Amino acid sequence: IEDLISTIRNDAYEAFRDKYYATDALMIDDIQCIAGKEATQNEICRLLDHRFFERKQIVISSDTFPWEEGLISERLFARFMRGIVVEAGLPDFETKYTILKNNADLQGVTINNEVLNCIAEWGHPNGFELEGYINKLILRCKYDKYPIADISVEYTKCVLGPLF
Repeated sequence: IEDLISTIRNDAYEAFRDKYYATDALMIDDIQCIAGKEATQNEICRLLDHRFFERKQIVISSDTFPWEEGLISERLFARFMRGIVVEAGLPDFETKYTILKNNADLQGVTINNEVLNCIAEWGHPNGFELEGYINKLILRCKYDKYPIADISVEYTKCVLGPLF
């Protein structure tokens, strides 16, 4: 979307089309961001039409259903309805646990399974919130000079308090 907006501003459609019309697969994340942007929606319609008729893969994600709010054009809505529309929903326990574990691993820390299980069982957070929980725990441990390896469920509940 950022490339497309830059393309429209700089009138550089040929380079955009060379790049995005030729790929085997296209994924557009956060499509809701083009709500109310007519020129952007028109170019997305052209791109989707080309890819559809060339039988090329298209995956579009959105945090909301923008057509329910009337924020996208009927033309773009019609293009979306050519495909399969599914609601992914919030992650299940295993997915939440994996997100938490991977985030800790990426930061080079080991958090015990009991704590990860506790956080994964809590509520209905999305992936971004889960990453934030790990970040908050790590930062709080550093601030408190508390060994990350010693994080307990009780300490976690104190740090993440209102979340539990």
